[in-house]
Amino acid sequence: MVFVADVTVPDGTAFGPDEGFVKTWRVRNAGTCDWVGYRVVFVEGDSMGAVDGPLPDTPAGQEVEVSLEIIAPDSPGDYRGDWQVQSPDGANLGTLTCVITVDGAGVPAVGEHPQEPALIATPSSPWKAAEDRWIDVDLSRQLLTAYEGRTPVRTTLVSTGLPATPTPIGQYRIWVKFRYDDMAGADYYIEDVPYVMYFHGGYGLHGVTWHGNFGHPMSHGCVNLPTSEAEWLFNWADVGTLVNIRE
Repeated sequence: MVFVADVTVPDGTAFGPDEGFVKTWRVRNAGTCDWVGYRVVFVEGDSMGAVDGPLPDTPAGQEVEVSLEIIAPDSPGDYRGDWQVQSPDGANLGTLTCVITVDGAGVPAVGEHPQEPALIATPSSPWKAAEDRWIDVDLSRQLLTAYEGRTPVRTTLVSTGLPATPTPIGQYRIWVKFRYDDMAGADYYIEDVPYVMYFHGGYGLHGVTWHGNFGHPMSHGCVNLPTSEAEWLFNWADVGTLVNIRE
């Protein structure tokens, strides 16, 4: 296995205590055998809540992105975790490293645009938001509304997190956008998810091609939108746009 790049969360990235994020590496299968049934396993350091998971099948010579859902520890300090790619017969290949800093300096103000996602404030009622352009997610109604000032300009049904994997409540800002992105968790791996806008670690707004049950919780914590609505929102919202999530 050859390490190619850190796709997300470069070494030394700072997070708040207990803040969740998705770490993604790009690696190359530099051997002569296809990777089939391989896994990513923790080997040393701080696992930071990450769960070992399957690696997508990868032909010899090809590259693949490897992702883990990680939670920053609850105490300030520097943390490192090491993972390896493991073959079905237990042979470990290479090393994938995640190095982060947990700071205790408090949360940013609403007007700031953090490079990495951070909790900004408790959620607001729509009529209290003082933003030129912002997004409101009503979990109780499974409804997303895009606002310009106090004027709603677009509304759509969504699917937010299931009870076991809830969507986080609070105010956040979109910190990165991807036209397509691969998403992975302990029990899933989905390639080319469309119109992804991450607002808090690995939690994002994105289009969905695998279900149409909008208006009901369905997700692992992200906000699922019909793909056409996700495309509109992706083109309308910028990095730094406020996302207000409330019950």
